[in-house]
Amino acid sequence: SFLKVTSLGWKTIQKAEGESVILGCSYSLSPLDTGDLDIEWSVVSPDSTKKDRMFLSYTSGIKYHHGDPAFAEGLSFAAGDPSDGDASLSIARLTPAHSATYQCKVKKSPGVDTRKTSLVVMAKPSVPKCWLEGGELVGGAVSLHCMAAEGSTPLEYKWKRESKDLMPAAATQSNSLCQFNKVCFARDFSDSVTGELKISHHSQSFAGVYLCEVNNAVGAECCRINLKANKRERIHPHTEGHSLYKNHYSVRFSISSSLVSPLCATSSS
Repeated sequence: SFLKVTSLGWKTIQKAEGESVILGCSYSLSPLDTGDLDIEWSVVSPDSTKKDRMFLSYTSGIKYHHGDPAFAEGLSFAAGDPSDGDASLSIARLTPAHSATYQCKVKKSPGVDTRKTSLVVMAKPSVPKCWLEGGELVGGAVSLHCMAAEGSTPLEYKWKRESKDLMPAAATQSNSLCQFNKVCFARDFSDSVTGELKISHHSQSFAGVYLCEVNNAVGAECCRINLKANKRERIHPHTEGHSLYKNHYSVRFSISSSLVSPLCATSSS
């Protein structure tokens, strides 16, 4: 057999903007491979009628950069000597411009082999904003909202109540989203796409501190809000027409907390 690239076959890697990454391209040689060693890294053109764009190569013991210097900045062979079986590519600081399909080509005649890797550079979610709409009166309707202004889609929102007290059975579910003995709402109550959590008939059992986690494939952030359950204030019927109770409607915002844990730890930073 001849030269063979031994890294895993075509795969997709998702990384956060600003991080570093190594695209693997390990290879093994055969005694039958007697020619000069040539290594090429290229960006694969999405248009099959156009040529791929080579940006890094190794030949005759010398490393070369090609094309746009701005794109090539921070791109290098991961190994000091790529002739020693490792032609992997290192990218020091990822930007959205690095999202592409990359091809490593190793040639030592008569052997030749290639390996492709797709790289997707994503933005982590920003710290979301939590807010409450509606009154916090027992018996009324209330909704908790959560929204991150930035972050690559798809973004998923999850609500948890930071309390060991059990929720009413109709508002809980047992699934993989419930971590660290926290109580999670049934899917009928919350929307993982919009970040809205609805409570149609508020009660004291719903009161507590709620945590909203927004996440995508590369990161997670959280915010919290304290939901109260206020009893209706009875008033004299002659002072407010024929109503016996005051009606309240409020919009209240919380202070967001930046958390580095993907599962959003229970303590704010």
